[in-house]
Amino acid sequence: LWWFISPTDWFILVPAIFHDYLYRNKELPRKISDKLFLAKMKDFKGGFIRRTKAYQAVRRIGWLAWNK
Repeated sequence: LWWFISPTDWFILVPAIFHDYLYRNKELPRKISDKLFLAKMKDFKGGFIRRTKAYQAVRRIGWLAWNK
């Protein structure tokens, strides 16, 4: 999805770092970590479609990083 959502877009950069931290430390369940990622993208003014696509991507393939 990087052609649609650049990792340097402000609305995703900070939320993604936060999300990566949650995944690495597993302080919360994965589903809650993903929901917080979605909420943070909204806080950073990410458009509905782009933040929804990013959220759907982590829900679909995030288990790969979670189980690493």
